[in-house]
Amino acid sequence: MNDTFTLFQEAYASADQKTKDLIDSDHIGLFADTLIIERSNYVQKHKIIIALSNRILNVSTDSFMVDRLEEAGLDTEAIAKAKIFVEERNSTNKPSLIHEIDEVQKQISTVRTMSSDSNAPASQPEATYSSVQSAILNESK
Repeated sequence: MNDTFTLFQEAYASADQKTKDLIDSDHIGLFADTLIIERSNYVQKHKIIIALSNRILNVSTDSFMVDRLEEAGLDTEAIAKAKIFVEERNSTNKPSLIHEIDEVQKQISTVRTMSSDSNAPASQPEATYSSVQSAILNESK
């Protein structure tokens, strides 16, 4: 246990800033949340975060990470997702999926809600229409 922590510290110290930022952020924890069925299982989440962080820093091998994830109770599909997550972060040729998602989210316009409409200043009055069928038919002429 102590040797693993020493290896982690040394790997973290020699990692590039992008990797340090990832380890320091909540991205790994948020990803772990997507793999866990029971949200209240913090021991399982802790094991997943350690396994992913160690693999991202190249402290462990893929097979060691898979063993730890299996011990944490993850199924084959969740382990495959975890492998992809780590591979994307360790690849220098592919853009980060998280970066792509952030860029797309910036491009999405905000959704209008009744609450936001009531707080926004009225730019122009909206048209109102009659509710009687004969009046609606006459309005279109």
